[in-house]
Amino acid sequence: MLFDLECVGGVGGAEDVPEGAGEWPVIGWLLNAHLALDPGTGTVYAFDADGETVRALHADVSSLVHVALRLQRLLGEFTFGDGDDGGGVRGGGEEADFERLDAEVERIRQETSSVDPLPFQDDETVWSVVADEIAMGQRFTGDSPAQALL
Repeated sequence: MLFDLECVGGVGGAEDVPEGAGEWPVIGWLLNAHLALDPGTGTVYAFDADGETVRALHADVSSLVHVALRLQRLLGEFTFGDGDDGGGVRGGGEEADFERLDAEVERIRQETSSVDPLPFQDDETVWSVVADEIAMGQRFTGDSPAQALL
């Protein structure tokens, strides 16, 4: 369902709001931000719920889908406690598991940034926050292989 930003809190006191942003369709929600599509450029913007922060988050919708799917796949497929330290050595333990997880998250960041630098442009983007939480073992659902071992 699409909502316009004027209906969901608007673009109130935010600075550097692109012209016409109040009429853009909201295409999703991520953490505390509405995701809105600039239909003229295809850029996806994140509008914080407080209406104070607006930033370009993706160059286009395909980048949004790519990042969401990569992180979702990682959450669904990563397993803790497989005994591999990431270098093929068995018995690496919990520390090795978190190192593997961090490496996977970093790989997603790097591969994404080589195509679209916006999602992980700094530590304050919503995707950077989500990626950091995943690397710390958060955001795994109860039915994921990893959650059963956390």
